[in-house]
Amino acid sequence: MRVVLAICLVASAAACDTILGLEDRAAVDAASSSDATDAPVVDLDMDGEADNVDLCIAPSNEGGTNDFDMDNIFDPIDACPLDSVNGVDGVDMDGLGTCDPFPSVPDRSRCLLLFTSAALNSALWLPRLPDESWSNEPTKLIADPPDTGDTLATTIVAQSLERADITTYDAAFDVTQSYLEGSITLWLRADPTGPSADDVGCRYVNVSGTGSLGVVHGSTLLAADGTMTLPPSEISGRIRGRIVTAGAIGSPARITCELFVPGFSAVSNASVPLPLGRMGFTVDRWLVAVRALHIVDQP
Repeated sequence: MRVVLAICLVASAAACDTILGLEDRAAVDAASSSDATDAPVVDLDMDGEADNVDLCIAPSNEGGTNDFDMDNIFDPIDACPLDSVNGVDGVDMDGLGTCDPFPSVPDRSRCLLLFTSAALNSALWLPRLPDESWSNEPTKLIADPPDTGDTLATTIVAQSLERADITTYDAAFDVTQSYLEGSITLWLRADPTGPSADDVGCRYVNVSGTGSLGVVHGSTLLAADGTMTLPPSEISGRIRGRIVTAGAIGSPARITCELFVPGFSAVSNASVPLPLGRMGFTVDRWLVAVRALHIVDQP
């Protein structure tokens, strides 16, 4: 049985920033990633825009005539490309329905990554030592750490994908071996050089067949919400992570994590100090294929 699990929990000059309504790029990069560890400013997707101002680091033909959620709307024009039912737009009239994180405040569907370019995948999604690497293949990123022991598999994005004060990351997964103890973490801000006690993200963890969702700070699971008994093989569902920044590094930031699987849903919120870092993924013991990442933010 094939499983799709979505993790829902998160312009090239100053003139363009003003036109697009973005914050000053230097300030945003300083707040969302470490200058000491970021790769030099490049154009990984070769679209003519430097990555530090690019709204979407993805191939120009990403999506094409594909229909990931099979709702008869092609991915490039689908406001909610991971939802088979887009739902009704909220009072903000921003074009987003089911996937709108703030129905009363205008948001934008900023980027859809379907990982169709293996070369871009390898350049954009980097390993983090001492954890195992992910395999970067066309149409998916794959984590396959050992199903015993403490070995993890981690990938952290090479360039910050955070472009505003409020960013929601929504990723679609295939997950197998869910009958084993293990976890999936969507990092919202993580140190790319190695695990840090300051890393912040959303974690879905299974212990003895019972799963729960929580905001994770370093290795500590905060404000865990909901429990479920997993089926004996694979699970299907969805989980999102949202970061609402509060300004300076070290200031409290509101983190919201959401999980949706058949017959079960959970929401976890916590306020944690905001570190430097970039988004990424960590998997413990499970075999996971990330097949899509949808980014929604407030310009």
